[in-house]
Amino acid sequence: MTLPFVAMLPLKITGAHYEENIPRLRLLLDSFAVFLDMPERLRLHLVCVASEMAEIRAALPDTAGVELILIGEDELIPGIAAHRAIGWYKQQALKLAFAAICPTPFYLTLDPDVLLCRRLAPGHLVRDGRCFTSWMTKAEHPHWWLASSGLLRMPLDIGMQGLNVTPQMLARDVALRLADHLAARADPWLTLLDSDRSWTEYTLYSIFAEQSGVMERWHRTDLPDGRRLLGRSVWTPANFANYSLRAIHDDPAGAFFTVCASHANVSAATMRDLFEEMLFHADELATT
Repeated sequence: MTLPFVAMLPLKITGAHYEENIPRLRLLLDSFAVFLDMPERLRLHLVCVASEMAEIRAALPDTAGVELILIGEDELIPGIAAHRAIGWYKQQALKLAFAAICPTPFYLTLDPDVLLCRRLAPGHLVRDGRCFTSWMTKAEHPHWWLASSGLLRMPLDIGMQGLNVTPQMLARDVALRLADHLAARADPWLTLLDSDRSWTEYTLYSIFAEQSGVMERWHRTDLPDGRRLLGRSVWTPANFANYSLRAIHDDPAGAFFTVCASHANVSAATMRDLFEEMLFHADELATT
């Protein structure tokens, strides 16, 4: 394996809010088939409940450029499948815990509602031993950062930028060291699920990397080819007004990924219509 990264995606397909995860994931895979430009297949690890594995495997087609690998949640965090915490918090813990089995120095975290909008090559994610990163200002969601600072028992520099939301690039070494730091207190992941749930996986990771002095060792602050990893996205129904995948793709400075959050009440079918419109109107996809 020559790629310095793999991808991972927590996947739940039954229960409230999860019924469209398969068609959303199919759309993500279709966007990978169009836009991935890798020297080998990208390994995408789907982390799911063991009882849903067979249905997931049967529902997902073979995708050009992608190797799907299914992993049970309990293989990463024993006991998590039966834990009472709602799915969003489990997914956050799983994204950090994946480092324990990650075969590469970096990994790309994904959700089913993520979409790739343009050509993506290895150098757009990792260059010179450091990964490109999606950043945010901490003042946008100060309660996330304050909760994570408290859990870590580490100081918070609210003026610094920190890691943004999914999709995101993480360094395996940092996530492993974070797990060790948390494990010094108790079973790290289930303890987190029982704690103040204002934390996020990326705020924990950011504060730990900053305070440990390793952020710059693994993460870049510049942009790959001047493009952000995550661009305009839909987080609420109101965000969907004038939202266009075609416009994101055609923008010379457009981002690589967009998100149409599953809770924004935009169906997977509507997103597929927008995706097909983008492909129909796109010129020279392989070189844009």
